[in-house]
Amino acid sequence: MPKKFWLILLIAAILVLTLQSAALANTPEQPALTLQVQVNPDPGLELIINNMPVPKKNVNPILVGDTTYVPLETLSLLKGVIAIDNEKGAGIAIKNSPGYYWICSLTRHDKPVPPPAAFVYNGKTYIPLRHWAEFFGATVTYEDGKIYVQQ
Repeated sequence: MPKKFWLILLIAAILVLTLQSAALANTPEQPALTLQVQVNPDPGLELIINNMPVPKKNVNPILVGDTTYVPLETLSLLKGVIAIDNEKGAGIAIKNSPGYYWICSLTRHDKPVPPPAAFVYNGKTYIPLRHWAEFFGATVTYEDGKIYVQQ
């Protein structure tokens, strides 16, 4: 009896795998989702965080459509914020005594994603400035080609 049971089980497994392979072979491949946006890597904007100008060599804002994006590390200039961007990925945390409180992971990948998510541009993870600055209690104002972030 055990030999018959194992034989039936083996035949059933082979049948399931064969039918699954046939079903997958007939499934049309979905085209990759791409996002077509106009990126302006030098909009000529000056960034001022908590009354301190941020040198363009450190942070150069870019425009995607009409949304201003900055490198993730820019969030580290806000009080109580930890922003990490390295070869393992990107993430945001809040400083908390004695450590930190993890907010989210922004995973690096080659596929573009729709705003307000992060994306990789020239090897850096970029985030929407207003979205994240306001999340951490800052106000963002635009005036005469300058972006003021005040916390």
